[in-house]
Amino acid sequence: MKSVLPDDAILEVDSHVTTSIKDLNSYSKSFFKFYFKQNPDLVSVISVESSEKMDFEGDIMISFNSKTHKTNLIKDDLNIFSPESVKSFTRGIQ
Repeated sequence: MKSVLPDDAILEVDSHVTTSIKDLNSYSKSFFKFYFKQNPDLVSVISVESSEKMDFEGDIMISFNSKTHKTNLIKDDLNIFSPESVKSFTRGIQ
């Protein structure tokens, strides 16, 4: 997914999701990449690993117990992230 943000900033999100219907759980690792149109070689990248449980209510699958297991600042060429802002990418319990 690619989004254009204010000031010609770009956010690209690449998520890899593994889901087990048998075990009723899902695991994902997502990469959030920020850069500006005028200089795409300078980037800031955060990775987030998370999981959630699933169940069925009739024909509808619901998810619950979402947890973030690991958040990592991979690269910060743009110098825009602090440890607190990296943690803001988490949800649930880290």
